[in-house]
Amino acid sequence: MAELMAALGSDARRTVFRKLNELNYRTSYSHRGRYYTLDRIAEFGEFGLWSYRDVWFSIHGTLLSTVAALVEPGATGAFPDTSIMPDELRTAIILFFSVLDEKLRRLYAGLEALKTGRGSDARIAELLGLDITTVARGRRELLDQDVEIERVRRTGAGRRSMEKKRRK
Repeated sequence: MAELMAALGSDARRTVFRKLNELNYRTSYSHRGRYYTLDRIAEFGEFGLWSYRDVWFSIHGTLLSTVAALVEPGATGAFPDTSIMPDELRTAIILFFSVLDEKLRRLYAGLEALKTGRGSDARIAELLGLDITTVARGRRELLDQDVEIERVRRTGAGRRSMEKKRRK
């Protein structure tokens, strides 16, 4: 942003955004939207993703909009084999997965396992770096509709509380 403000000779962010709107720009969905590109420069792939070095841009805009477009029912079908999965889709899935909490990660992995069918637990566990039992647990929770809305972990789960030892 500082470089853009210097190039325009203004210290007002509003001026920069007004000029960018005239040029049809996009912000990165990685790096918290700190990077900008013009639509005429970006070469979006099959899934609407484009990267420059390690900065990713999406034709859909934000990370959440991109993920929604990629996992929308019927959009991509079953979870493809990770060996033939395009790098852009793999990156989008892993990036989305990284912003979820523990429970949502388990449930998302379980959902993908349900969509894919037989043998999917191992493939999804490998892609997402999870234990295969975690994927199976997420799948079971979805099928049994056993999802606690208010909590990330079940009551009593997690590490035990430790009392701080005090000198006598």
